[in-house]
Amino acid sequence: MEVNRPLIYGALTGSNGSRPYYEPHAIFIKFVKYDGCSATYDLPYSERCQHITKDGYCQDSMQYINYIKILYCFIEKAESPAVDWIYIGVLFFLVFYLLQVMGLLIGSFFISAINYFAKRLRLSQSLAGATILAVANSLAGIYTSLLHIKGSTTDLFNGSHASAIFTHSLVAGAVLVIRPFHIYRPIYIRDALFLLTLLAYIEYILKDDRIEMLECIPLFLFYIVFLITVTIDTIIIKRLSKDVRRKLKMLQAGETNEKLEKELEELQEEGVMEILMKDTVSVLDIETTRSGFVAEHANSRLFQQFLSSINPVPRDDWREASCFQRFLLVIRAPFFLFFLLICPRVDYNLPNHGWSKLLNMLHVITGPFFFISIHKQIADWSLFGVSIYFYLVAISVPIMIIVYFTSRTDSPPVYHLIYAVHAIWICMVLIRMMASETSSLTYTIGMASQMSPTFIMVTLTTWEGGIGSLIANVALAYRGYQRMSFAACFGSPLFSMPVTFGARYLYRVLTSESGVAKVGQGPLGSTIHVILFTIIFFPLMGNLVARDKGRKSLGVYRLLFYPIFLLFALLAEFEIIHGHGTDHTDQRVKLN
Repeated sequence: MEVNRPLIYGALTGSNGSRPYYEPHAIFIKFVKYDGCSATYDLPYSERCQHITKDGYCQDSMQYINYIKILYCFIEKAESPAVDWIYIGVLFFLVFYLLQVMGLLIGSFFISAINYFAKRLRLSQSLAGATILAVANSLAGIYTSLLHIKGSTTDLFNGSHASAIFTHSLVAGAVLVIRPFHIYRPIYIRDALFLLTLLAYIEYILKDDRIEMLECIPLFLFYIVFLITVTIDTIIIKRLSKDVRRKLKMLQAGETNEKLEKELEELQEEGVMEILMKDTVSVLDIETTRSGFVAEHANSRLFQQFLSSINPVPRDDWREASCFQRFLLVIRAPFFLFFLLICPRVDYNLPNHGWSKLLNMLHVITGPFFFISIHKQIADWSLFGVSIYFYLVAISVPIMIIVYFTSRTDSPPVYHLIYAVHAIWICMVLIRMMASETSSLTYTIGMASQMSPTFIMVTLTTWEGGIGSLIANVALAYRGYQRMSFAACFGSPLFSMPVTFGARYLYRVLTSESGVAKVGQGPLGSTIHVILFTIIFFPLMGNLVARDKGRKSLGVYRLLFYPIFLLFALLAEFEIIHGHGTDHTDQRVKLN
């Protein structure tokens, strides 16, 4: 069953005793060596099931449902290509369904919780995007990276840069296409220069493929310095707004100053964010939705409110929906009900700002229970022989009692902000789960369609971590929070890259005997670095030429970078072209 892999791999490396007749390419060898799934279609039908069952790479590519095993151990027993294509069609439907469910989660829970948190902290859209949204988009990827802290530094370099390219090309481009807006030049230049400086520093410390302790420490300081700078800028903008407003008042009655008025408008856009009404760009008066009804006592309509809150198909949405939209509402209803039971809805647009007393009491235990259940290592943990679930109940029940006696059914409590944090946390977990499952589905489609393993790896690894942030940022832009989405495109890599690079490199240094660790970028590393640098720098110049108008044309310009990057990576992978800075001389095997 493994005849093909040793033949190719051995011919390139000389490990099979033959004389290598072709210059080996590190990435190609890596794929052939580790991606055993790619050789499955070279085997007879009768041997495929056994092969994918034993191959560890095939199993690691799956998350909760083993679609590859279903394909090769059940579907292909019919030995009919037509049956294979029917199965591929089913997988495509599941991808569409999961994306719909993910959009539902982000639109109904995640975005509203982010907005509530930002409004309560009196943040601007830009500041909220560069901090809260950026951290929320990055935490899942950082968590995964830290779990594999012993992993390859080459994979880290390529993966982090590819994710940043995805963010600055597809996400930022989609935001500008959907909702063009005036970009405040000082903030844009500040964020771009910070990110360019970070990339330049990473390239500088990796120039000799070695890293020391003193080179790791500045990585951790990048985001801290960025946060301090952003906070100072916010204070300066507020003071400038007051100064411009004072100057306008000093003008004589009836006279106008267009320059000052335009300056004030720009500064106010960077001030404390406003909450917008659903499906419009009109500002919402949040006091009008603070109370849904007048209650006679603290527990009025307790069960009625609970039943209304867990309705997975709202009456108003059903009444206004078309036939196809009603179909989507029905097929998404089971997941929506599940989300309602484990994740609080914190939304200024809803009565009581989404507060439902009895349901929110249940969230104290259902959310953590769900989180523990999906993480086997945590679920198996025990203290003094007692399961972690016992401690969960022991902690949750007193909190539920406190919530019962300190809250009302007709208005949210003072600690509603804690529920917003709870909602953001659960949403991030769910988004990561669905993104991973979507990646497994797409990987299986690629294998069943006999796509190139290189093409699958170049795209899916990045898409798994980026699809959630893409949907979230696009949804935010559609609702009128485009500044927040755009700022997150800079804040996410500024937060994730220093943490992941710093942690992985510091671990390598601390575990090395000499205090100097060997790290690498890989043959495509420099190519990805140059492309990312280009995607950040040239749109910055384009924005200056466009006089700070974030036009749709600039969004399309950004979007075009991603297919160019994919094409460049694939051509370099198959050695049709050489990656920037790639030198194969070190990989040649001298012939005797």
